[in-house]
Amino acid sequence: MSLIAIVCFVLAGVVAVVDWILTPRTDGTWRWVTKASVPALLTASVVLTGLARPHPAWAATFVAGALCFALLGDLLLLDRGRFLYGALAFAGAQTVLTVTLAWRAWAGPVQQNSVPGVPEGGWTGLGVAAVVVVAGFLAVGIRLIRAAHRDRLGLVVTFYIVLISVMVMAASLHVRQPGGWWVIGAALLFYVSDALLGWKQFVSRDQTNSVAVMVTYHLAIFGFAWWALLQSGVTV
Repeated sequence: MSLIAIVCFVLAGVVAVVDWILTPRTDGTWRWVTKASVPALLTASVVLTGLARPHPAWAATFVAGALCFALLGDLLLLDRGRFLYGALAFAGAQTVLTVTLAWRAWAGPVQQNSVPGVPEGGWTGLGVAAVVVVAGFLAVGIRLIRAAHRDRLGLVVTFYIVLISVMVMAASLHVRQPGGWWVIGAALLFYVSDALLGWKQFVSRDQTNSVAVMVTYHLAIFGFAWWALLQSGVTV
């Protein structure tokens, strides 16, 4: 991992903390800068690390693409009138993450000549994840969908809930894979962040910015970025 990639990763952490401080205080120019900079710096760290390899780590490349979708979604969600477009951008991120996680789990660890198939512990992880997402749907998802119908976004919210639930289940396949707990934690944090955001947007109708949404979201994308770096051969 090059020095500049390390600097980008660390700087992303610093900017994230600044963004948490600014979140309840302003939607001004500085907030646009801090919110956009976190996924941008993480993307740069992943891409620069991949470029230093003789051959690309495709899983890391795809995660970088997902982070770009997240960056676009971040900027769109700063404009309250573009919630739908922001949600679609994040749906793009969830799609890329789901495909990447499922493919990487099926193909096996990068460092080994694995036989393709459901990895060891994958079925157990999948079962536990299914219970978690069903419980989340019953506790929060149904309320979100009903509330979103008032804004004619019921179908969009339903689609997004299904998409992020599948992403969590794809992450659960990595329960016994190298770096698996990083990606599982990241997926669950993303799920929690979007549940909080959806509740604020459709149920409570709270127009203030939520620090909890941003903290869980940033920790999620840091988890995915770190998993991508591990796929590129970074060792601790």
